[in-house]
Parts: sequence; C-alpha cells; structure tokens
Amino acid sequence: MRQQFAAQNAGYSAQYPKALLTIIERDGEPAGRLIVADAPDALLVVDVAIVGALRGKGLGSALLGALHQTTALRLHVSRSNPAAMRLYARLGFVTIAESDTGLEMQWS
Repeated sequence: MRQQFAAQNAGYSAQYPKALLTIIERDGEPAGRLIVADAPDALLVVDVAIVGALRGKGLGSALLGALHQTTALRLHVSRSNPAAMRLYARLGFVTIAESDTGLEMQWS
C-alpha cells in the first residue's frame, strides 16, 4: 500500500506540480486528504479521499461545498466508483466530457 501511495503521489506531483495537498481532519484526527490544482476557469479537484469509517457521513459533501463557495469545481471520476458519481451529481456537478473509464464533471 505504501508503494501504491508513493506512486500515486509521484504521478500527481508530475502532472500537477503546483497542486496543494491538504490533510483533512475531523475532531483533530486525520480523516482523509484533498489535492487541488488551479485550472483556467475552475479549481481542479485532483483527488479527494475520506477514510472508510467516515464515508457517507457528509464530510465529503461539506468539504466540496466549502470549496464551491469560492469558485467553480472540476474533477474526474472513475466509472468504477458509482458512489462518488452519485455524490457529485447530487451536489450539482454535471458531466462535461466522458471516456471509457470515467467522467469529467464540473460544478459551476
């Protein structure tokens, strides 16, 4: 798992060298991570991950809602992650592009 995490972070760093990585905390305990990067007309959510025990409890919605108050958000979601696709659609993200493996979505 450490190797996978390191490889993923190296990939994100190469593709988004100016991205901001933030550890999400809840009640002073690590609850996940958020990686965002500037895009021309939106803030790109490169990665958002919430620990399993806290998923489905509104933390991701609150986090994305707070970000959206300041700017439009854009993200990519894998077709293999239907729970995330439902969350993003419920929040107001709309599909702006599709591929075989995923969707590009924006919340304006």
